[in-house]
Amino acid sequence: MMKLAWAAVLFALGRQASAEMLPKSIRGFMLSGNKQPTLKRLNGGPLCTDGTGASPNGYRMQGKISLNDCASMAQQQEGCVGFRWGATSYNQEGYLRDVSEDFIDLAQLFEPDQEFECEVYAATEDGKSINFTTTELSQKFGYGARRLKILKKKILIHQNVKKEDSDATKHGNGVCRQRYSLLKLFQTEVTDLWFCFLPEEKWESCDKDLFNFYIVEGSAFAAGLLFFFAIISHVMSEQRQFSWALLWIARLTVNLQLGIYSVWFLVKHGYNFNDITSTNMLALVMTVVGSTVLISPALLLESMRGCHGFALFYLLILCFSPSVTFEAMSYFSGFPLLLAHYPMVLGLVGFLIEALKAVIAPLRCGGCRVVPADLDMSELRKQDYTPMFYTEVTAREP
Repeated sequence: MMKLAWAAVLFALGRQASAEMLPKSIRGFMLSGNKQPTLKRLNGGPLCTDGTGASPNGYRMQGKISLNDCASMAQQQEGCVGFRWGATSYNQEGYLRDVSEDFIDLAQLFEPDQEFECEVYAATEDGKSINFTTTELSQKFGYGARRLKILKKKILIHQNVKKEDSDATKHGNGVCRQRYSLLKLFQTEVTDLWFCFLPEEKWESCDKDLFNFYIVEGSAFAAGLLFFFAIISHVMSEQRQFSWALLWIARLTVNLQLGIYSVWFLVKHGYNFNDITSTNMLALVMTVVGSTVLISPALLLESMRGCHGFALFYLLILCFSPSVTFEAMSYFSGFPLLLAHYPMVLGLVGFLIEALKAVIAPLRCGGCRVVPADLDMSELRKQDYTPMFYTEVTAREP
């Protein structure tokens, strides 16, 4: 046994010695988010964003460009705020095989003769673009470079670059983190893999920007939103059909979010990534239980006289919560592992189970009764209450 253990250790050491490892820092640049170079820690998304979630302007080149070549061109670029290196395809089996390793072997993720894309980001403090700095190395990969624009893309020639100022309100001024687009959450797999880098000296300012945007400004926005929800809840508290529709929207959004959260929890705590069936079943159970726990307060408040405004307030929060959940999950470390377990499909199955519960037990799970729960509905006639509005109804004398 000891011999086998030593053989495994020597094999791992030999693999690391012969592999092309992804470094945490290269030529004065560091991985975005101050992450460690492991697949479980890195997001892998194509969007390199600043502290406010905006992407900076930059220039893209494609070819057999190594990570060192890309870092070298970024190092020579005037006003460089970071760069992105990666490819539109990668070895997904190699990704799943090495996801638990404490290093990233680029040779296992990409083919030997594969072409890569290098995007060098150059922007001023207010988000305006900077002309590309042509060097001998950049000319090696061709003159053509494409400036990244939000509204349009234009092919530029290094020898005759037409400078266009970008919209400072729509373009970022640096690279702090990395993410996928929200639409990726609705897909079943990730086919591209990227690594974002920023100058090492800029991480401290990134950390401050992230705190100000998500904690300070985010808290102020959340407080204003909750105040708005409170007003809407008071005004619409007797709109029973509105509450009914909102309850079903909340059921859908809650289950979709729990499908993501359950898979995220299992991935984060190192469950077997290759045993997809058992992992998905466990995630589905977590989704169904979590949905029951989160929806039950709304059903309870709806069944209590005088609490419909509180129920509506709670439902509005549940309906709005995906804007926070999906945004956070787009930055998730090890994002490709999420889609490997079909979290959105799990969420839809959880929603169908929640709907089935409402059909089987409408009085306990249906919610949004038009008539108070403490009244005997058999003693009431249809004309005793108005369907659109909740009405305090008392039983008639026989």
